[in-house]
Amino acid sequence: MSAVVIQFPSRRRCFEPHPDALSAVADLIAQKVADLPFEDEETSILKLLRSIDRKLGRLVSEKGGAI
Repeated sequence: MSAVVIQFPSRRRCFEPHPDALSAVADLIAQKVADLPFEDEETSILKLLRSIDRKLGRLVSEKGGAI
């Protein structure tokens, strides 16, 4: 199995204003899911969502909790 790395948009790399950072992440996820092989799509989506959940959890804890 191979891991799928999704680059999250950061303010430092963005020179033009983004309408919404979460929309940009959702677009990246949709692109990655579209590239998955059909027979392995469900398993890969679950792994991808778990990875995103862990990353968002770490980000929230680093920033001092949810608003």
